[in-house]
Amino acid sequence: MERHTSGGGVPVDSTVPIRDDGTALDFGDGLARYTYRSDAPPLESPRPFAHPLRTSSGVVVSDHRPADHPWHHGLSWAIANVSGHNFWGGPTFVRGEGYRQLDNDGRQVHLGFEPAADAVVQRVRWEAADGRPVLAERRVLRARTDERGWILEVDTALENVTDGDLVFGSPTTEGRPDAGYGGLMLRAHPRFLGATVFDEHGTGGDELRGTRSRWVALAASDATVLMVDRDASREWFLRTEEFAGLCAAPFFSSETVLASGGTLAIRHAVLVADGALTRPEAAAAAARILNGATGVL
Repeated sequence: MERHTSGGGVPVDSTVPIRDDGTALDFGDGLARYTYRSDAPPLESPRPFAHPLRTSSGVVVSDHRPADHPWHHGLSWAIANVSGHNFWGGPTFVRGEGYRQLDNDGRQVHLGFEPAADAVVQRVRWEAADGRPVLAERRVLRARTDERGWILEVDTALENVTDGDLVFGSPTTEGRPDAGYGGLMLRAHPRFLGATVFDEHGTGGDELRGTRSRWVALAASDATVLMVDRDASREWFLRTEEFAGLCAAPFFSSETVLASGGTLAIRHAVLVADGALTRPEAAAAAARILNGATGVL
């Protein structure tokens, strides 16, 4: 293992160069830039995000602050409703009233990094709009190789640091059908408009939104993004028509209650590949991820 510490001095041993400029980490030779100190305005729920994400040949697969939804920030953890706190950004869907811009957009604050053998381990505090701590997160990022591209693993453990229960939900749990977004979200590059959607059950398009699967892939003509839930078969939020996006959505249609002091742990992996994978190729890549048959970059 080669040790890399520069800029902010991220302590990590890895065979991929990781450079820290005090605001963001650069993975490899332009594979990903992970901004951990966001300067986004409060209404966008500032948070760490990865953008641009690129294939090995340099094709960009992510989008950041698009005009239609400027609170979409590349690949990021974002939750639309945590006991009334909006960690997604923008307006909040209110039952019986529709979308309203409330004074409830929270933020995720970078606290620091921990030493790790083959990963970036980050501490993040999720704060309410008034600055009160809501969640303490330990986030782990790993870059890995795959025969079809490269993989970014994103593990999160969210601890409830309030003195009461927290309820995680979505616009769908508040009454808006088919809008269960919230979780690890990729705002995909416009090249994925009209992309083919694969999951472990079949092939389709936006009609697969809300279905359960261990993995979902968006395949464009020159790139494919595959997201894997490494823990469970969950519902997914996706779009390829109005805009392009993919979100592993554990709170799509049912709320999750986290008691004070409790921890919610969820693990994902994102494969970024050149070219349009077929469904069998996507399924094989997902199986390699789930079976741990990938290497460290």
